[in-house]
Amino acid sequence: MQHKKILILYNAIGLGHKSIAENIGYYLEEAGYEVKLEDILKVESNWLTDVTTFLYHIFITWLPFVWSFLYLNDWFTGILLRFRTRVGGTYSANLKMVIDSFEPDLIISTHTVPSAVVASLKHKGLYKGKFGIAFSDYHLHRYWLYEEADFYVVNIEEQKQQMVKLGFNSQKIAVCGMTLKPKLEVDAKAVKSKLGIGESESVLLVGSGSQGTGLNKHLLKNLSEHTHVKVVVMCGKNKKAFAELGDYFAGSNVLVLGFYTPMDELYAIADAFITKPGGLTVAEALRFNVPMIISHVLPGQEELNTEYLQDKGLIMPEAITIEGEAWEELETHAFKGHLLENAAKNALFPGPEVLLEAIESVI
Repeated sequence: MQHKKILILYNAIGLGHKSIAENIGYYLEEAGYEVKLEDILKVESNWLTDVTTFLYHIFITWLPFVWSFLYLNDWFTGILLRFRTRVGGTYSANLKMVIDSFEPDLIISTHTVPSAVVASLKHKGLYKGKFGIAFSDYHLHRYWLYEEADFYVVNIEEQKQQMVKLGFNSQKIAVCGMTLKPKLEVDAKAVKSKLGIGESESVLLVGSGSQGTGLNKHLLKNLSEHTHVKVVVMCGKNKKAFAELGDYFAGSNVLVLGFYTPMDELYAIADAFITKPGGLTVAEALRFNVPMIISHVLPGQEELNTEYLQDKGLIMPEAITIEGEAWEELETHAFKGHLLENAAKNALFPGPEVLLEAIESVI
């Protein structure tokens, strides 16, 4: 294979977009490509990116209903579509220097912010190489789509069909599933021993994304009342939550963890998982057939993820109480049995060969 260079851009405002970029890069490097990954927020760090990031966190944390309305409203999306590439062009100078220095044959973007910047450069003729866009959720949003893109790496067949209805060429859309690094072979007994969990104890995993926001102390207290179950709480990068919950539940059957890696170890020992429906998290858990109970959702994107996942029977149905649903699953393992036979789950993991074929067809 002729030596080719690929630049992968992401937005680290959420770990999922970064992880998808890293995972795609892993397989491309294994295939012999030279890969460079860049966070657009670091490459183009300025007042506009700082303000955008600040406002996003304000909406998600304090005004979720506003963000949900803006994300789901077609009229508002239509207005933004007119300006996004123009705005992207106002902070593209540094990325242009990265491109000129690296001279990539292909740029792949895993978030709409770097997509807008690259689209602007292509529109102006300042970047003439190939440009691809990869998704990290289980729905489609018009804002992710750019006419300047040469191809798309989508996660599910439904996304492709929706894009075709919007007029996009089906030959430029590859259904590759959620790109994950190779699944680790985990010794569950050894992991339990390392974490101080009894070999016969059931494990209830509780998470809230990489930022550790939304962890409910009241829910955790209710879960801790069942002493035959070890409740493992993942705080991600939220040091404040890690310290507070660690002190509050010290000496109990609640094990509080910070940012943990490799996550495959926790999925391998989990009997059920209370979480939010982030695209990457869902895919990782489903690969281990871990039943998921949704505790809360980020407005907009995760609302739509939830609709798809529930329709396909990939997450547990909405329950009257989260703890009640958790205890029933730990006793019966009914939903785990359902996952083992769910064909929709297998469709999410077509294998890295599909991704590599898509790349080779355009580069």
